[in-house]
Amino acid sequence: MSTVQSTLQASSVEQLRDLAMGAAAQGRHDEARSLLESALAKLAALKLEMLSDMAAIALRAGDLVQSIGIARHLVTTVPGDDAARYTLAMGLAAIGSHGEALELLDTLNQGERGKRFHAAMPELAAIAATEAAGLRSLRMAAA
Repeated sequence: MSTVQSTLQASSVEQLRDLAMGAAAQGRHDEARSLLESALAKLAALKLEMLSDMAAIALRAGDLVQSIGIARHLVTTVPGDDAARYTLAMGLAAIGSHGEALELLDTLNQGERGKRFHAAMPELAAIAATEAAGLRSLRMAAA
């Protein structure tokens, strides 16, 4: 069985690891390393998704410190993570950092990125647009 076939058949990290260990036991070390690299790539992607989920749940639970910390890390690490950018903006808005929150929301609502965000996450995009409008109103009232 080739590495590509093994990777396609393995649906989980554990299965990839088992296949890698089996290949290594048979002396197919290059295949084993390739399978482990695939497993690690899956783990890395899953870790980022889980961190994004953790930030969103912390925001809903009112743990703004945790939410903002995780979301900020993700926005720095994965600049294209719109869900993390949204979570960070909402957390910052909740603690009164309106300028930074509005800046983040504007990046989600405008241009090509805005189109992708609206297509991929229409519910969040609607909330982001409403929040941005509210923050602009606060800014105008304060001026």
